[in-house]
Amino acid sequence: MLTGARLRRALWLALNAGALAGVVFVHWLIHQSLFGLGRLCPYCAVVRVVTIALFWYVTLRNLGV
Repeated sequence: MLTGARLRRALWLALNAGALAGVVFVHWLIHQSLFGLGRLCPYCAVVRVVTIALFWYVTLRNLGV
């Protein structure tokens, strides 16, 4: 993206599906960490925020907003 490459729509949709899978996985990990271990590391919180932000960026870009 930084070099100005244009990606096909199918690739953007695949990236969106992968980001959704990442969000689901991160939420599962957070749930396991909070209720299984009873604590949350700062690194895990940062990963969760970045994953959710990536998902919303790709989703809004695909919707054309």
